[in-house]
Amino acid sequence: MRKALPFLFVLVIIGCTKEVTNKVDQDKIFTQYLLRYDENSDVTSATATFRFNNGNGTKLKLSEPSTIKVDNSGMVWNAEVGQYEAEFSGSKPSAQFEWIDLDDNTFTNEVSIVDIAFPA
Repeated sequence: MRKALPFLFVLVIIGCTKEVTNKVDQDKIFTQYLLRYDENSDVTSATATFRFNNGNGTKLKLSEPSTIKVDNSGMVWNAEVGQYEAEFSGSKPSAQFEWIDLDDNTFTNEVSIVDIAFPA
């Protein structure tokens, strides 16, 4: 089993590869914005994920001067999961994401939370 561990470790590293946006065509960046409210902690979290080409592509970290904001607040890069994150106290039913790419194009998207309830 000890000989298999280094090989498995290499596979994990390869599977988590991330690139930076200055290495890809800006028109081929796929974005995903999520807004979640956790009633137990009374925190709304926002995430932005950038991928190359489609929703299953390689995760991308923005290269300067490209920026991502949610409701005019900067988002923090989480290298462990390959996404940008921000948190807000309390319930935030909607948020506006603004991404400026390296070609100086601005993309603004409004995201809203849809309530779901699970039966008791």
